[in-house]
Formats: sequence, structure tokens, C-alpha cells
Amino acid sequence: MTAIAWILVTLGVAAAAARRRTQAVALVAIQAAVLGGAALVHGWGDSTALAVAGAVLVVRAVLLPVVLGAAISRTREPVPAVGEGTALGRTAVALAVAGGAAALAPALGVEPPAAGSAAVALVFLGAATAVLRGGAVHQALGFVVAESGVYLAALGAHGGVPPVVELGIAVDLTLVVAVAAVFGARLHAHHGSADTRLLRGLRD
Repeated sequence: MTAIAWILVTLGVAAAAARRRTQAVALVAIQAAVLGGAALVHGWGDSTALAVAGAVLVVRAVLLPVVLGAAISRTREPVPAVGEGTALGRTAVALAVAGGAAALAPALGVEPPAAGSAAVALVFLGAATAVLRGGAVHQALGFVVAESGVYLAALGAHGGVPPVVELGIAVDLTLVVAVAAVFGARLHAHHGSADTRLLRGLRD
């Protein structure tokens, strides 16, 4: 489980640093597939909650590229987004956020303890991605990465999370991703870019 946890963090860092939205979507989809596979393996025949979580994550791994891929195809960016720095800079920031969060993470009662640290790192990494990246797609992916941290913690916690809660989280996140896709398309149609920083000049 420790190795899987840090593979998930590595994928999250790579997604946060990715220049192309398609690359970031693919990395987060792989992350969901890895986490879903781990949940299915650990929960199959023993835990209904983990089996449901695994199934939800596998479905998400399939649907995420479809939904966000369609949004990306309608919102092609003619030039690289400004204000996001270089790939090396984004990687350094992502590593600093993930490493700092993991080092300062409190004990969560998750087994193994490294999985708890990785879960906290994913939550902070997802939040940082949503805040620091300008595009609507990257921001939606930030929420997905943060939710993966919640799932990872649940996977290592005794008894996991009740299936009804798992489904509720999945539905909420699906709505967030769908709204982000539609919002990005509308923003691109009006401004020629899906960069949400274009809205900073708006005032009440």
C-alpha cells in the first residue's frame, strides 16, 4: 500500500506540473484507475465499502477523459497560458506542497502510516492545483486529486467509508467536473480562452 500511495502522489505532482491539459487529464485518470484497482483488490469479498469505492474510481477513470476530453476539444488554446511559469517551476512548487504536507501531516490512524501522509499530500496538492492553475480543466482536476486523497485515507482506515457516502462524494465531484467543463467552454466562447484568470478584472 505504501508504494501505491506514493505512486498516486507522483501522478498528482506530474498532473499539477503538466503543460498540456490532455496530459494532466490522462495522469489523473491513471491515478483514479490505480487507486480504484487497489480498493477493489483490498475490498473484494471482504469490504463492500471498499469494493464500491473501487468501482466508483474505475468508472471515474473511464469517464474523466471522455468528459474533459470533449471540453478540451472545444476550447483549444492558440498560445500557452501566461503566468503559470515553466514546467520546472511548476514541478518544484508541486513537490514543495506535497513534501511539506506529507512531512507535517498528523497521525490519521491509517495503515500504513505512510498512506495517511500521502493522503494529506494529495489533498493539499489538489487544492494547490485548483488555486494556482488558471484553466477551468486544471482546476477541476485539482478537486479530483484532492478527492483521491480522501479515498486513499478511507482505504487505509478501519472499515473504510460507508458506500452511501462514497456515492454521494462521487456524484458531487461529477457535478463539479461537469460544471467546470461547461464553464470552460462558455468562457472560451466569449474570451477565446478557458483561463479563469481572465475574470479577475470583474467587479460587483
